[in-house]
Amino acid sequence: MKVSPIKVEILKILRFENIHLTADAIYIKLKGLIPRVSLASVYRNLELLCESGDARKITIEGNAARYESWKGDHFHIHCTVCGRIEDVALDNSIVKELNKIGRLYGYRSASLKIDFFGVCDTCNKKKDLR
Repeated sequence: MKVSPIKVEILKILRFENIHLTADAIYIKLKGLIPRVSLASVYRNLELLCESGDARKITIEGNAARYESWKGDHFHIHCTVCGRIEDVALDNSIVKELNKIGRLYGYRSASLKIDFFGVCDTCNKKKDLR
């Protein structure tokens, strides 16, 4: 199966940036590499990368979806002011304990999603300057 150059470049961007980018931000970066790329093509390839497990879509109600390269199970903390998203690593023993919750209710856990919310240090400092 042939891998499209757009998909390859999107994955490179996600891995190089190592941050959580919107499709629009990825499109702007990709446009410099592949001038004829369309935003629709970026969205289509992002969905394919998510389906294949090479990328992950992060959605929070009221905000644009963000994307990251797949780095294994991990969680996120979101700034409620600027929308910044950072990775949060939890100890494996905590994750195992949390996965037991599904079994208590008769579920076989397939995945676990935990999102933390707060105000990032940068936004806190701006608030203190007012």
